[in-house]
Amino acid sequence: MSLATETPRLLFLACLVALGALCLPSCAEPAPHPGPSTGPATGPSRTDSTEWTGIKARIRHTFPTVGEITTEELAREFAAATGSSNLVLIDARPQVEFAVSHLRGAVRMTPDLLAKLSKDTPIVVYCSVGYRSAELAQRLDSQGYKQVRNLEGSIFEWANEGRPVYSGKEQVHKVHPYDSEWGRLLDPSYH
Repeated sequence: MSLATETPRLLFLACLVALGALCLPSCAEPAPHPGPSTGPATGPSRTDSTEWTGIKARIRHTFPTVGEITTEELAREFAAATGSSNLVLIDARPQVEFAVSHLRGAVRMTPDLLAKLSKDTPIVVYCSVGYRSAELAQRLDSQGYKQVRNLEGSIFEWANEGRPVYSGKEQVHKVHPYDSEWGRLLDPSYH
């Protein structure tokens, strides 16, 4: 990803923001994240660390105030939990994606979920790669939730590392690919 290929895209997004055309969606349906910058699905594979590095950098740049947690750190937190953890894991994806698979114990973001959480509840949000969840984390932070972190790399990176995903309580080996462009970042065995 070069500055020359990113400049037109960034200028376009800046114009949309300036015109007020970009708005935050409701909690029930986070907006789709912008696609990878490399073009069609014939671009870099899921193993291209440059692509992942660029995506993560773009998310951090777009949402600079959002706290991050890596998949490795979250896995350690899960392993250390003694059953008394009050961590709430929120999936920012729509129901169709959540139904295919999700992280164990995750709940889908719904408008009524927030009414059940205290502002001090530790929250980790995730989506496919981390963009929609970063947007949600920023919104939660602006609403006064004090311990919100975004799962960097989200469910794609979690699954690519061989960590378990579930459909209900059953462990599965499938993740919703979002679309063909983003799906190339997901290990093909999960499609």
